[in-house]
Amino acid sequence: MRHPGTELDKDDRMTTLGAVFLPQLPPERLRSVARAADEAGLEELWLWEDCFGESGIASAAAALAWTERLRVGIGLLPVPLRNAALTAMEVATLHRLFPGRISVGVGHGVQEWMAQVGEEVESPLTLLREHLTALRALLGGERVTTTGRYVRLNGVSLDWPPPAARLPAARRGRPYWPGRPYWPVRVAPTRSDSPASTRAGPFSPAARPRTGCARPSH
Repeated sequence: MRHPGTELDKDDRMTTLGAVFLPQLPPERLRSVARAADEAGLEELWLWEDCFGESGIASAAAALAWTERLRVGIGLLPVPLRNAALTAMEVATLHRLFPGRISVGVGHGVQEWMAQVGEEVESPLTLLREHLTALRALLGGERVTTTGRYVRLNGVSLDWPPPAARLPAARRGRPYWPGRPYWPVRVAPTRSDSPASTRAGPFSPAARPRTGCARPSH
C-alpha cells in the first residue's frame, strides 16, 4: 500500500480520463473532437463501429494521425463482417504506426444487423471464439492453419506483426474500461451471454458500448 502523498507510477493510476465519439455524430466532426481531447489532456478517445455508420478502423487511424499523444480505442468491431486475417492486418498496422496508442475490441455483432448484410451465423459465440483464437495467434507472429466451423486459414502469417506483442487472455464478465496502457487488441470472453471487450490485468468497471455494431437509442 502506498502512503498518502506519494506519487503513483503511471501504470498504477486508478482512473483514466477519456471521451467517447458518439456514432450519432457525422465523421467530419471527428477531427475537432479528437484534437480537443488531445489538447485538453484527456488520455483516451473511444470510438465504436455502429451499423451502418462510421468505420471503426478508418476513424481510429484518422484520429491517431490528427493527435500527438491521445490513445484511441475501438469498441467494438463485429467479427462477422471481417476475415480474421484482415482484422489482424488492420490492428497490426495501427499498432506499428502508432505504438502504444491503439486499443481494439471485437464482438459478435447484433444478429439482426448481421442478418441484414448476409453475415448472420448459427453460433455467434463459436465464430467469436474462433476469430479471437486466430487473431491473437496472428498478432503474436505465428503462422496459422486452422479449419474451424467459421474461420479457415491455411499457413497465414503477418509480414508486419506488432513488435513484442503482449496478448490478453479471454475473460468472462461485464464490460471494463482498460485502466492502463496498451494491448494490441482487447478481446471478448468466449463463454458469456453478453460478450464484452476486456483485457488481462487490473480492471475498472464502467459503462461501455454494447457488443459489436451497437446502435444507441436516439
